[in-house]
This record gives sequence, structure tokens and C-alpha cells, in this order.
Amino acid sequence: MSVSWKKAKYFCLPRSLLIQPITLETLGLLDPSALDILGELGRRLSAATGDVLKTVFLFQRLSVVIQHYNLVFIYEYFADLDLEPDR
Repeated sequence: MSVSWKKAKYFCLPRSLLIQPITLETLGLLDPSALDILGELGRRLSAATGDVLKTVFLFQRLSVVIQHYNLVFIYEYFADLDLEPDR
């Protein structure tokens, strides 16, 4: 689903709420507004914890999540196939 579709979907919510769709793709780029919000989140985590690497860790964790669910998808796909040879 596209970011613009998600923004339109939640347009009717109060303006006091911040809605930021974040789409993660295996080889794609992040939407600039999603990149901004994730960067800000990382900066706030760093400020709160005193660990300057929190932003880097946040993006690394997102990368690992993408890889994990790609593996789950591939496993589920091949588990559904009948790969046993006919005898």
C-alpha cells in the first residue's frame, strides 16, 4: 500500500495525532517523511539514553525485521509446495 493511500485513509483523524505510514521494502528506499520520523525517533532515543548509536541500531533492527520476514515468506511459500517426487 502506498504512503499517500494511508495518509488519505487517516485524514479524518484529529490533527493532534501524528500519523506517519512507514513502508519497508527489501530493496526500496524509505519515503522521505518516514525517513525523517525514524531519524527523529532515533535522535530522541539517543538523547533519552545517552547512547549516540541508537539511531544506527534502530535502522539495523528494521533491516533485520525485513530479512526475517522475507525468510518467513520464502519458507511458507516452499512449505506449501509439494516437492516430493512422484514414485
